[in-house]
Amino acid sequence: MVYNLISTPDIVQQVKQNQWQDPHLQGIWIRIQNGEQFEDWRIREDGALYFCNPLAVPKAGEVKKTILQEAHKSRYAIHPESTKMYQDLRRQYWWRGMKRDVREYVSECVTCLRIKAEHRKPAGELQPLTVPGWKWEHITMDFLMGLPRTELKHDAIWVVVDRLTKSAHFVPFRATYSRKILSEL
Repeated sequence: MVYNLISTPDIVQQVKQNQWQDPHLQGIWIRIQNGEQFEDWRIREDGALYFCNPLAVPKAGEVKKTILQEAHKSRYAIHPESTKMYQDLRRQYWWRGMKRDVREYVSECVTCLRIKAEHRKPAGELQPLTVPGWKWEHITMDFLMGLPRTELKHDAIWVVVDRLTKSAHFVPFRATYSRKILSEL
């Protein structure tokens, strides 16, 4: 006796079974069986309909969802971004609106939303600041608030720094002072 064992993935079997439930694919199938020639469509010896080389996936059923889950959440895929996932899938499968479906599926993945950082183009080289010509021409100010009260009831410090000489002035004040009093200081 001679035995022949052929292994086919479950997903491919599901696609083949559901191709007859999609009216568009069923129409193409019948037209090819009647002898019409299509450039890109083929029925191979396994009995499935293919568009170019990839297997044509029907709209009907849960097959598309199963394919997307397998390509995105399996142990070997590790949540690829939509472009990578689409490039990988298009080698084996085809359906109308596939790129859009892949993009939507990845954008709704909770794990990807939590973990993946948005990739952005670098901002470019840093531009140095010009050197000031005179003392106190360019200053920076900062307020340190919420400090413990001193004997004079000051609870904040106003820091003023000259950029050219790097000299700093520390002015104690109360956080309740008005803008008028601060301008006088």
